[in-house]
Amino acid sequence: MPRTVETERAKEALERDLREAAFAKGVQAELLPSLRELSAKYKISKSLVQRVVRNLCEEGLLYPVHGMGTFIGHSPKVSPDVFLFVGENTDRDYQIRRGFEDRLSALGAASLSLTVDAARQALASQSLPLVRGAWDPSEEQSLSKQLMVPAVAMQGHISESDGIGVSFDNVGGAQAATMHLITHGARSLVYLGVHGGDKQLPALDWSQERAQGFLTAAKSVGIQDRCTVITPFESLPSSRSSDPFDYFQMGIRFANHRAVQTKDVAILAANDRVAYGFLAGLAKLGMKPEEFPPIVGFDASMCRAGDYLTSVALPWSDLGRAAADLLVQRASKGPSARDVAMVGTTLVVRMSGQAGWLASLPMLFSVLLDAETEDDLLYPR
Repeated sequence: MPRTVETERAKEALERDLREAAFAKGVQAELLPSLRELSAKYKISKSLVQRVVRNLCEEGLLYPVHGMGTFIGHSPKVSPDVFLFVGENTDRDYQIRRGFEDRLSALGAASLSLTVDAARQALASQSLPLVRGAWDPSEEQSLSKQLMVPAVAMQGHISESDGIGVSFDNVGGAQAATMHLITHGARSLVYLGVHGGDKQLPALDWSQERAQGFLTAAKSVGIQDRCTVITPFESLPSSRSSDPFDYFQMGIRFANHRAVQTKDVAILAANDRVAYGFLAGLAKLGMKPEEFPPIVGFDASMCRAGDYLTSVALPWSDLGRAAADLLVQRASKGPSARDVAMVGTTLVVRMSGQAGWLASLPMLFSVLLDAETEDDLLYPR
């Protein structure tokens, strides 16, 4: 007997609903209602329901368990693929690892997390379990290369790899930060970058991207001629032999630059460590609290004297999730020609975006005056 139009529509509705439920559940399975219940709900025969269920089982969207029934979701693997995360015991790496592990679990894979030292020891002793891929978000990112398995590069290292990596939207974040300063009255702006020099470190590409966003925002409102980008390698000769990652000391030296002595200038710093170093440098030069310029940083770091710095927050756990997605894709399908997952940022508005913001914060000013290193001001990441 031919099916009626209503019967065919009901069958398609059942199939569509079960597909959507399976994709939503992933590996978090849920028991499928009985054939009788589905037959009554969709007003079609049990044999037709059974046929739909059987087809979806063959596709892997449902799976039967003997003695229990049929489950909605992807069948869990007996031996899931294992992916390695190599990090350190820092707050940043903890956030990255949580996102990485959570996403792998949702995809039906397993994770193995090791410190850099533990991973090196395991490699040297050949005791590392078989892994399908690895992610090493450290500055060197050398361990994942030694494993000869699919890997995902961190921002700053993507150009060195085969073009597969994860990065924050540094351009967009800098645009939002710059527009925040402009809408609060800034008409002369300076970007304190940490990139530059004849031997540009790829690990500092993010600073160059933030400079690009800074200039793009300024150009959009026609004040690009009153915007300056300064970097330690090009503008502060005394810093050529210094540690390229000592951002706090860079910030202190930036306070002596003539570009920041302009009246009514506003500052965008490459990161919070540069920002706090710059503020400490101004305090040591004798600038009065009410004269401090508006300033925005990156990282939303935690200051020991309280969090007053407007800053672009970087969602590290989201970066971990994006890396997990790319790694599973690489392990199963191979890399595309170039695939960079871009993770969005959020501007956290605090007090420092307006002129004179430090005048009402004598405790912070005192801490800035006494600070010699970033540890005097900031909690470890």
